[in-house]
Amino acid sequence: GEYAIPPEQLMFRIGRTYIQLGNLKQAELSFKKGLASNKKEAGCLVGLADVSLKLGKKNLAIQFLEYAKKLYPDRIDIQTFLDTAKSFSI
Repeated sequence: GEYAIPPEQLMFRIGRTYIQLGNLKQAELSFKKGLASNKKEAGCLVGLADVSLKLGKKNLAIQFLEYAKKLYPDRIDIQTFLDTAKSFSI
């Protein structure tokens, strides 16, 4: 049978792969493409926060995570990453 994956999840997985390869700019583009397909994709929001932190953009990372937390208030993983990002010193 056919296996289909939503575009935003595909872009999330591609973005994570780019992070593992050390290509943060391509990762960022992939996550943004995912959000263009679905503005509420938690994985892409968290991915953009991860890239932002790695690029030294703490405030931007916190914005992505706060938005994700607003969309998904019960997600403990997002809250944990948000707490970590807030305590992160750049």
